[in-house]
Amino acid sequence: MAVGARTDADIQRDILEQLQADARIDASDIQVQVAAGQVVLDGAVPHYRARRTAEDAAGAIPGVLSTENNLVVKHPRAGELPTDQELKIRVESLLRWQPDLEAAGIDVSIHGGWVTLRGRVDAHWKRSRAERLIFYIGGIVGLDNQIVVRPAEEPGEDGQVERQLRAALRRNAWIDAGRLQVQVREGVATVTGSVPTLAVYRQVQETLESLAAGIREIENDVLVERTGPPGAAESSVRRVGRREEPSSWPR
Repeated sequence: MAVGARTDADIQRDILEQLQADARIDASDIQVQVAAGQVVLDGAVPHYRARRTAEDAAGAIPGVLSTENNLVVKHPRAGELPTDQELKIRVESLLRWQPDLEAAGIDVSIHGGWVTLRGRVDAHWKRSRAERLIFYIGGIVGLDNQIVVRPAEEPGEDGQVERQLRAALRRNAWIDAGRLQVQVREGVATVTGSVPTLAVYRQVQETLESLAAGIREIENDVLVERTGPPGAAESSVRRVGRREEPSSWPR
């Protein structure tokens, strides 16, 4: 979508309007700051799911290059919150009920409502899925995902894996695969190029994770274009493949 020259004020306005319009988010205590396309969210939300939903909503706005999520979770009825032990039971039960996760290999610890996941899985998408499942459990204030990916199978031949990844990117209607370059060396997949929005960047990451069977590591070095005033340059966004997330995703 062509968005023309987007100023920080344009981006800030659109984010605020989107947060206020989204019925899943109580935006009454959210402040938004934007500088050169870099978005910072401050304030408080009533539950962890709203925290992540607010970040996703901000990242979907054209012109956003990255998001720093400083929102804190303040439950409106703190006296009714589950204990850490009750949360642990809920998280472990939820993971066990997933037929596509090896829950036995995931260790759950909780302190003050903050969840830490450790252990090993055999695919990148399983690591992300374990994290996403926990968003919907009430009483959680933060998440530190330390799960390690150890593929159960040896990486395929580099050239073959490259072709598979390129084909998957081409099949995604959100992604202009012609602007991306894929290279696989000794089980490490690296993707470079540029995309128009942070939302498309995330689509690239999800596509890589879903098909990365046997790949030891994903390096997503794709750049999000700066659609700002004339003269603004492209700016790099976070490298997700090595799990070097920004503070927007509490780790």
